[in-house]
Amino acid sequence: MKAIAESLEIIDSILPFVIFRFHNPDYQFPRISSNIVNVNAVNLRHPLISKSKCIANPLNKIKFGESLIITGSNMSGKTTYLRTVGLNVVLGLCGAPVAADNMEFPPVEILSSIKNEDSLEDGISFFYAEVKKIAFILNQTKNEGKFLILLDELLKGTNTRERLIASKAILKKLMNSKSVVFITTHDVDLAVKTKNQKIAHFTETIKDSKMNFDYKIKDGVIKSTNALRILEIENLDLDL
Repeated sequence: MKAIAESLEIIDSILPFVIFRFHNPDYQFPRISSNIVNVNAVNLRHPLISKSKCIANPLNKIKFGESLIITGSNMSGKTTYLRTVGLNVVLGLCGAPVAADNMEFPPVEILSSIKNEDSLEDGISFFYAEVKKIAFILNQTKNEGKFLILLDELLKGTNTRERLIASKAILKKLMNSKSVVFITTHDVDLAVKTKNQKIAHFTETIKDSKMNFDYKIKDGVIKSTNALRILEIENLDLDL
């Protein structure tokens, strides 16, 4: 009976991925090998966005010990891109196909700080909650193995000056670990291209007082912002 129960458990764990593959015949199985020294993908897509609305983006080769700093205006797709990378890597590690034409990466542990919340019950502010998450990530990277780290708008709960100082220090420490790091930020001063730091951005176009997003990742630092434009579009009647 124990052998039968264990067999049923295996079938039950595999069946969802079989169904997933059946409903997504265009998804491809990634190449996963400990010999691979980077993360990359072709036409990477978010598996939870309908195919009619989903925008494919490249994930150019990023080696372990390198980072990708993503700047961009509000609602342009920065956070969605991080989630797209993370979700597809999780799918691949589970043995499922991924929403990409081609993808490869080594076995990795995923560490993220994307959604943090304050707590009245525990007396923890939004900023302190994020700091605790960053501390956990830094401690984990001291262990053996390779890490995929996803940081959304790093330290957004504090002032610009201290955020920039701390973010640079955190990034420097992460670069000394066996990690591939993705960071989204509004701090363009953090987005400095170096040998181990790549820069990309998302942006929008404005026509007839309406913002339009193509949700396509582009090289380099963003040249414009849209926070004040959003205030104007919503007719807040502010003296800007």
